[in-house]
Amino acid sequence: MDGDTNHAEFYDETGRRLDLDQKVLCLAAESKTLPDLLAKIHEIVTEQQYQDLKKALEYFAPIYDLLIWQPRLPVLQKQLEEHRQEAIRCEMVEMLCQVQSFMKAPWVPGVPFTIVLIPLPINANHKHGESFGTVQVVEVRPSDTFAKSADVVFHEACHALWFSRRDLEQANSKFATASGEILPLTELYEGMATALAQGCFAEQAFGKTSSSWYHDKVIDNYSHKVVKLYAAYLNAGRPIDDQFCRDATEIFFKEYPDANRDISLISEILILADQVPDVQKLEADLYKALPRTRGCSICLLDASDTAKLFDEYERPNVGALLSSDSLYKLGRVGVTAAQIEKLKQATAPVTLTVGKKQILFCIAKTPAEQIKLLFQFLKKSKWPLPAD
Repeated sequence: MDGDTNHAEFYDETGRRLDLDQKVLCLAAESKTLPDLLAKIHEIVTEQQYQDLKKALEYFAPIYDLLIWQPRLPVLQKQLEEHRQEAIRCEMVEMLCQVQSFMKAPWVPGVPFTIVLIPLPINANHKHGESFGTVQVVEVRPSDTFAKSADVVFHEACHALWFSRRDLEQANSKFATASGEILPLTELYEGMATALAQGCFAEQAFGKTSSSWYHDKVIDNYSHKVVKLYAAYLNAGRPIDDQFCRDATEIFFKEYPDANRDISLISEILILADQVPDVQKLEADLYKALPRTRGCSICLLDASDTAKLFDEYERPNVGALLSSDSLYKLGRVGVTAAQIEKLKQATAPVTLTVGKKQILFCIAKTPAEQIKLLFQFLKKSKWPLPAD
């Protein structure tokens, strides 16, 4: 069911793409009982997949029921009722409509959010939320009041609204400085939802905000810095525009001027390669090595569309895996003859500037050696400065 290994695709009413595991979770949100859920799953998977899932779910259901569901049910029912009443009192829906207008989000009229509160065990120390299009999932501890969980619900709903944009890639690309520095995707997505939910919504709903808004220090700090900009647009009823995107990005790079070289902040990466024995494994390993990664593309240099994909790729970080015998192929993506000559002399991974991109070249005899060089490098803290 892992999205990295199962390439089944589903789409909800808003056009949001879902992997198999996400689709099953959304079906669970629509189901009252396990047999009800299994019947829905049976319609979208193969018979073997159905039997595997049925076996696993029926095995764990009574364990979950005994250890979590039954002990937590009385408090959960009170939490659900409090959330229903308080969401109306604090005008959560009205504020989300403001956010929808601000984002210019084309949410399908008449399609509601499904908010799922998942009860955590009695002694749970932390919680998180996740957005799956129309379904927003929020974990709640026994001690969580509406005031402690409402901002997480709002946070996930903000994600759903932004991701409903049909022009998402174009909208993301607007978050750039005048000099072309692009806001990392994770900071864009999480900084936006955090500023709107833990900042603007919490202030309006409860008259105050907590000191810490997000578990990641960079996003927490950035959202605190940018919240005044978000609040100004929301309060004025102004939709997002190019000036807002520039200002939001300038604030980030003023705080983190070296962000584009920080490997831990890489949110999207493109790999150019002469040969890759197992593309799926390489992609999965890159997602693990770069925890902020939201986009990973692997293109073979011989493919007819590689030059086009490289030209359209707007992020700065690109890796190239090839042998010295294949260096001539780099001309297809704009690497100059002089740069190729320089690469022939390289004895270690080296970065060169091609257009606005910085390509890290990992040159070795075999694909396995090339991949090893790449991952050794990704353990470092900084993307190297271009050698040219």
